[in-house]
Amino acid sequence: MPLPSRGGVAARKRAPRADPGPCPNFEQEVHVNWEEHIHSDPAILVGKPVVRGTRLAVEFILELFAAGWTPEQVLESYPTLTEDGLRAVFAYAAEVMHSERLYPIHPGAA
Repeated sequence: MPLPSRGGVAARKRAPRADPGPCPNFEQEVHVNWEEHIHSDPAILVGKPVVRGTRLAVEFILELFAAGWTPEQVLESYPTLTEDGLRAVFAYAAEVMHSERLYPIHPGAA
């Protein structure tokens, strides 16, 4: 079952960042197939994408990181979440972002 995407997502325009260069250990990184870990079921959290085997929504986990949580804090606090499940959250979010259009919001513009 395909996961629903959110239309009309908006974000603030950001200043360009300096190129951080190559990712350390990129060649050694393990890429996770998010489809093995993320699913959507109308009976769980009204069909929001969740990590399989948990009731943890992708958006909830991303909000934890936005609030400053570390991977260690998330994994300690939610023992049903695995490292691969956590990587899958970011892989899913990256794929959704590739398919979404973001429109800048200009405060005060009508």
